Amino acid sequence: MTQNRSYYSKRYKPNCKKKKAGYLVLKAIKKNIFVHHSYYNCVFCDVEAQLYHHINYNLPLLLMPMCIKCHRKLHTDLKKRGIYL
Repeated sequence: MTQNRSYYSKRYKPNCKKKKAGYLVLKAIKKNIFVHHSYYNCVFCDVEAQLYHHINYNLPLLLMPMCIKCHRKLHTDLKKRGIYL
């Protein structure tokens, strides 16, 4: 059981910043501090945005509105360069 616990803590602990950043964005949208992504267009292809991309999880409200296709492409390109967020 100890091995499983350490495996999960190593695997999921880095996602704490991601979860907190997502929570802060939802909270900001509910308080009308931030606008829902559907009001924006994708920064790359100018199609209606379907999600926000966090540029830096230490700055959780620094976001880019993106469509899913461009978001996938961005992460694929970052992985190829050895940069993964």
